[in-house]
Amino acid sequence: MEPIENSIVFPNVHEFMYAGMERHFAPELLREWRDIASGYAEVSILWPGQNKLILSPRPIDQSLIDYHEEHFGYHIHTVVPEAFTSQTTQDFLDSSGFEKAVQGFADTHDLIHFIAWGGTGGAYRIWEHINEIKRCETEFPSKSDFWTITEFDSKLGFRRLCDKLAIIVPHGYACADLTEALSVIKKLYEKNKKCILKANWGAGGFGNIMIDPALFPESFLNVEEFIKKYIGELPYFQSGAMLVEEFVETLRQSSLTDSDISSGFANARILPNGSVLMVATGVDMHDAYGFYNGARMGKGIFPRSLQEKLKVIMQRLGEYISEQGYRGHWGINYMLRKDGEIVLIEMNPRRCGESHVHHMAEKIGGDRWMDSRFVLNRFTLDVELADSCLSYQKILELFSAVNRSNSHTLLIPVQLSWLNKKRFPGIGYMIMGEEEGTVNRIERDLWDRFRQVGIRKIK
Repeated sequence: MEPIENSIVFPNVHEFMYAGMERHFAPELLREWRDIASGYAEVSILWPGQNKLILSPRPIDQSLIDYHEEHFGYHIHTVVPEAFTSQTTQDFLDSSGFEKAVQGFADTHDLIHFIAWGGTGGAYRIWEHINEIKRCETEFPSKSDFWTITEFDSKLGFRRLCDKLAIIVPHGYACADLTEALSVIKKLYEKNKKCILKANWGAGGFGNIMIDPALFPESFLNVEEFIKKYIGELPYFQSGAMLVEEFVETLRQSSLTDSDISSGFANARILPNGSVLMVATGVDMHDAYGFYNGARMGKGIFPRSLQEKLKVIMQRLGEYISEQGYRGHWGINYMLRKDGEIVLIEMNPRRCGESHVHHMAEKIGGDRWMDSRFVLNRFTLDVELADSCLSYQKILELFSAVNRSNSHTLLIPVQLSWLNKKRFPGIGYMIMGEEEGTVNRIERDLWDRFRQVGIRKIK
């Protein structure tokens, strides 16, 4: 487990989103994306550090803070800037409460670590400012090696990396702009080939658009219309190059509709000394539109042969990016091709959507939790609400009731504020137990209780 006792946490998700947007991006959509990103502050409660100061763009409901303090012994402090704009770092640096909160935390805690979702220019500025108050460790690369984040986080940069190491990636075509991308997609459409249009940067599946010719039998004009409609709302397509990749045909090995070992991930860390530490592997869960909404991890997920193959690939990648100067968390997503070959889709040089799962599972199950525990991570699941005024306290009482009735599993609330989204409300949680069947039973129990208060899954 990461040896971090005292942490200042900066969930800087919006800075990643905003970097890929044109400045004329529709203001109402920009506010919506900013609200979504601010919800990661709740997730960051479950990142390392028993004592935390969270730099939260929006307030975190006190009942959720109280819940985690009571159940996991955390001591949580938050600071919220006066302004809530897309200039997240500047909002904090201009806030009168920021300096006071950091100084107060520094005065009462030794050996502070600065943790962020990932390295951005803003995160380095915050870290430097904290360092002026008190020396603060971080997991980032040195500032001179910041290029490793931008290079390996980009789809094109990752393809260059895999080409150097002779690691398999999908057939793809780099495009300077949308016009060129549409020309490539049209050629694939005429050959009846599925493909994925990818922004050069992206997270959570929001930088990907899948095109299946079978869904557009009438004309390619319908494909163009579809793509332009989605690009208007997705943040990452607004600037920079694009990539068109041919669809990887996989062989499903599960009856589950939302996940399979043919589509998964592996996460690791580059430690300060440059060594590679494997953290976890798992399978992604996707909604009907292909967007990420969680993961299955731990005991019984992978055949040992696949696990070993992934470890070899991760070690090769990790050693290379370490030599280039990268430090901190990183992960890859892969597809398992029909012939059994692992095809890498992307690299994420940052804390990924499972970071809180790794930490909490290690905290409770120890370093070898993946051999003894199964975890279901719903992050997040789209829902519909009969009562839009349902309180956090009422929802948290349901979590507590499930835990009281099941002593061999643990259900943890992760994300609740997205229940308040006007479009696509959602909820996040994780369940850990010794067996997958037990975890699935607990989830059914939870949803029986949710339905009683008017929370229902969207089919």
